[in-house]
Amino acid sequence: MVLGIENLAVVRLTIAEQKHDVFVKDYRNQRVVTLREVDTLHGRVEGTARRNFNDNRKHFIEGEDFFVRNSYEAKTEFGITAPNGLTLLTESGYLMLVKSFTDDLAWQVQRQLVKHYFRGKVSPKRNSLPYLDQLGKALREDAKLSKGLSLPNQLRSRAEALIKLQDQTGVDYSQQINMLFADADAQEAKQKETVIKAEQETKALANTPTGQASQALEWLRIEYTKQGEKLAHVHEDWLLVRSDLWKMWAGKHKLNLTMICRELHNQGIVEKHSESGRERYGIGKRINGKAYTFIWLKKDKLDWLTGTESQTN
Repeated sequence: MVLGIENLAVVRLTIAEQKHDVFVKDYRNQRVVTLREVDTLHGRVEGTARRNFNDNRKHFIEGEDFFVRNSYEAKTEFGITAPNGLTLLTESGYLMLVKSFTDDLAWQVQRQLVKHYFRGKVSPKRNSLPYLDQLGKALREDAKLSKGLSLPNQLRSRAEALIKLQDQTGVDYSQQINMLFADADAQEAKQKETVIKAEQETKALANTPTGQASQALEWLRIEYTKQGEKLAHVHEDWLLVRSDLWKMWAGKHKLNLTMICRELHNQGIVEKHSESGRERYGIGKRINGKAYTFIWLKKDKLDWLTGTESQTN
């Protein structure tokens, strides 16, 4: 049965007691179908028709059994998004392709397609191209409006555009709409899973010596910009950091400053001192008449120090 809706031509096929709408597509005065439509109508796994076509490509004649349109042509001529191009099968190409489909369903599909689609009569006023142009225009407009949105929201926006077009034309897009919303939910769940995983990895890293050392250096960078010599003092090739203030920060965050210093020493940043036969990371020094215990860090290992030093002096 051929259904006309404004400028739309749709062939409705009844296959295994189920209704399937196939949009009429004509190219060079020949009725054509896509490989994806073949998979859908025959109930095959997506990509089956493509694989069969590629395996037997030498037997098909371009311009007689099939046509190829590039991505731009597929979009502008048929409103179909095809990043790798679009293969269109004529009646002869379709029948050659499905020779290997011998199940009961395949016989039903072939009869329906040949009788009602490839050889069905459609009024010129019902040509599908204007409708498909309308569909393509709606989706292109939505792509402009949804630019910058997250992928899940882009998919939802596209579904809403189809709902609007469905209301305007009366064409049933429920399957595509449901697929878009399902894809949006799946993408959103995947993104949330990625965020949670990243947070877990960050948290795990923060509990390692390397992670704690990174936190300590970041605190030092920020606080030295604020406090200057109240926190640390530049001495020759070193930045001397008051251990009491650094230890206070570490204790507040339940971190072990000795372990942090050991890690920074292993990285060649913190100096270890010998005092009274003991090795220590902190050593006493008088600054402006006051005695403090300082942890010594190599200036050239702190790429942020030059800028902050000039600001505090």
